[in-house]
Amino acid sequence: MGMDVYGKKPKNEIGEYFRNNVWWWRPLWGYIEDNFPEIAAEVPNAHYNDGDGLNAVKTKILANKLRSHINSGKVKEYELAYKEKIDSLPLQDCEYCEQTGKRAWAATHFAVQSLLEKNELLEMNDQGEYILECNACRGTGKTEHFMSHYPFAEENVISFCDFLENCGGFSIC
Repeated sequence: MGMDVYGKKPKNEIGEYFRNNVWWWRPLWGYIEDNFPEIAAEVPNAHYNDGDGLNAVKTKILANKLRSHINSGKVKEYELAYKEKIDSLPLQDCEYCEQTGKRAWAATHFAVQSLLEKNELLEMNDQGEYILECNACRGTGKTEHFMSHYPFAEENVISFCDFLENCGGFSIC
């Protein structure tokens, strides 16, 4: 799923369309909520594809505020702090293999079929399922924290700011 953000009165191609998948959009809009709550409050459904957005005047205000944060280095500082926070989160127990590092698959699963075609020996359990290394944790029993799926980068903020400066208002669809 993604957020397709359309310019209402684009000046040029840059202002026509901006897209982030949900993983990138949430931290981007979270930055706006944290730093510009009065503007973020104007878009109560920013995390939904229901057409919410800002008019041209509010969009210009947001663009100016974001550009100021970019130019002052605040966005870059936030990126570094965000990455540090994500990197410091503890690993989580793998929910797919119950921390064993192995998963049971039916003989029809593509991973099993691939190994059978290579004539590689596979362990089988009492239920006739093949036991393979867990593809979620790579056999460790641990996975990265869920928040690691939500990246934040100054480059994304710059792209969104470029869009805002040229879109004449926007709708999130």
